[in-house]
Amino acid sequence: MFLLKNVTADGSSTPQQHLGGLISTYCWGTFNTATVKLQSSPDNVEWFDIPETTFTEKTQPINIELTPCWLRGNVSSAGGATDVNLFAKK
Repeated sequence: MFLLKNVTADGSSTPQQHLGGLISTYCWGTFNTATVKLQSSPDNVEWFDIPETTFTEKTQPINIELTPCWLRGNVSSAGGATDVNLFAKK
């Protein structure tokens, strides 16, 4: 599921429900000072950064085991040329 697709400004994506289990997280694009985070929530109200999933550049896929939760992507400090993607595959 794409959590962020060609995002060019600061903000959070629309939350998507995750039913639990292993996901592989991919993040890529032109960061241009941006920080991308994968966040989870037990109730779609309170949001928490997932420790290993803060990105400032393209990295290898990261595998994470999660209980049922809500997921969203968050971008902060986007620069003028920022264009980033965050994808979670079950």
